Amino acid sequence: METSINKLPSVVITQILAGLNWRDKLNVIKAITPWAVSLESSSSWPLLTLSFTDSKVIAREEEEEGLINNLYVCIEKYGKYMKQIVISYSREETTSLYLLLSTISRNCVKLISFHVYIKPKFFQIISLPILDKYIEIIKRTCIKDIKLRIIESAVISSDFNLFQEIAQNDLQNKVTSLKFSMSDFNPFVNEINIYNFSFLESFPNLEYLEIDQRHITTDLILNLVTKSLKELTLLQVEDNDNGVLNKFSDTIWKSLLKMAPCFHFNLSLYNVNISLDQLSPYMPLYKLTLDGATVPYITTTMLEDISRKYHKTLQAFCCNNSMYYEMVDSQFEVALLNLVKKCENLTKLVYDYPIHSSTVLLLAKCRKFKKLKILCCEVNYDCVEFLNNYPTQLLQWLNNCEYSYNVNSLEGSVSSLLNHKWHLVERNKY
Repeated sequence: METSINKLPSVVITQILAGLNWRDKLNVIKAITPWAVSLESSSSWPLLTLSFTDSKVIAREEEEEGLINNLYVCIEKYGKYMKQIVISYSREETTSLYLLLSTISRNCVKLISFHVYIKPKFFQIISLPILDKYIEIIKRTCIKDIKLRIIESAVISSDFNLFQEIAQNDLQNKVTSLKFSMSDFNPFVNEINIYNFSFLESFPNLEYLEIDQRHITTDLILNLVTKSLKELTLLQVEDNDNGVLNKFSDTIWKSLLKMAPCFHFNLSLYNVNISLDQLSPYMPLYKLTLDGATVPYITTTMLEDISRKYHKTLQAFCCNNSMYYEMVDSQFEVALLNLVKKCENLTKLVYDYPIHSSTVLLLAKCRKFKKLKILCCEVNYDCVEFLNNYPTQLLQWLNNCEYSYNVNSLEGSVSSLLNHKWHLVERNKY
């Protein structure tokens, strides 16, 4: 067996190694030492993904310390072959992040793509040494693609602005994607206003932007579109007179689409009460996310209006329920099914409100979803009375197929319809 493994073509070995995470790569070459030479290739390191959380999985600190030290050793030895790194960091302590960035700065000289997602605990300001190391990495490497997601106030304050530092170091051409997390419960949020974000115009290659709608104007958005912006996600928490739906008139949407006919607009609303007249038919809506008190106020009439206006553009529809509200409209499931049927490009659906198993089956029948998330605890398998709300043709199909009265049969039926393995989601893993 060992002989046959050693005789595999190098291209096959490289492909196998490329599909493993960094720990498994190191374990494999320990077990099969002849493979070690194949690890000294950029093809074996297409992507390094790292996640740092305050996880309870690692019970002993010495185990975690050993794991992190192994990571540093790995980067020191193979960093020169790494071209793309994605880091997700959500710990209270930032020493590990500083050491990680330092190690990357010293060793990953051929880095082309660098994506960082930082979520500081308790909204603390990211330390200047960490921000300096981030700038240092961008300076030293061949990075062409920078993506950064972070809470605004962690890097934008009266004393320091990471993005202005990037611009002042003549590195702004490398930034292609910026995601600013919502910070409504952040004690520093009052320090942030639209004037802080005028620096965005300094990034000529910015293609994707996600930002709280309070921190940007329509003029700034139009200016960004004239440069390179292709997709915009606006976030709004709670009602206000200058909310995202009130900012954009039909005229503005027409002007924007004239400049960028293929522009993608994503909208995320939390505790926002919307009305039909606020939904412009010219809005190029690609993703709609509703959460909190927003969802219970969405009527079947409004859902039908969304289907009618955005049936050609809508690709993702998400109804989150982080506040555990109850759906007040009993006909909402029927309207949801009609939306899925009418929106021909819809490939992602997230729905964590109570739903009948028959509706889940019909949703999967109507659309080959790439992503369908339904909460296991919200599925109702007692569908006798509810079925009367559906058209006769669909009822006949339900009667002819294997009916799903439990979790296993429902998951099996939906998997067959979607042509891939599908499972209901537990709330704690959502």
